[in-house]
Amino acid sequence: MLADGATNQDIAQALFLSPSTVEKHVARALAKLRTGRQDIQSSPPNSDRPGTEEPV
Repeated sequence: MLADGATNQDIAQALFLSPSTVEKHVARALAKLRTGRQDIQSSPPNSDRPGTEEPV
């Protein structure tokens, strides 16, 4: 959802979590990846990323 541009609020509603919980998880994930939200959203689609293949 993050890679698709969803906001923390959007993610929180979809996963039935509080926005602050989502914010913490997103911040930790981005820190581990050593990147920022804008880098995740602006990168071109990656066919190596799980779940990106077209259904047959």
